[in-house]
Amino acid sequence: MPVIWIVGEPVEVLVELANPCAFEVYVESISLSVYHGMFDAFPVSLTLPPSSAQLLSLSGMPLSVGTLAIWGCIVKCFGMITEHLFEDFGEETVARGPALVDPFKNSHGVHHAALYN
Repeated sequence: MPVIWIVGEPVEVLVELANPCAFEVYVESISLSVYHGMFDAFPVSLTLPPSSAQLLSLSGMPLSVGTLAIWGCIVKCFGMITEHLFEDFGEETVARGPALVDPFKNSHGVHHAALYN
């Protein structure tokens, strides 16, 4: 069962960020990483306390019809920009609702959604 999002309507993906370090981490920006030419991702910034985890809603807006592949998220932290790929949970998990992932774990999953007017 594909996930369907509407062009021009904001979409959200729930992620879990983890800071395993013994010091506070300031994330300058984090936003969805997608494979689709017409998607406006909304970056957010936050501070993660030492040895903590936080749920975060990443959002954006599809701007045209087509297939949207959500690769993961783009993170700017410590002056570096990196892409962190989401784990592949399978279509059943995506169809049930948002999946919690740690964007600081690299894996090779991609989630697809169909976009309609």
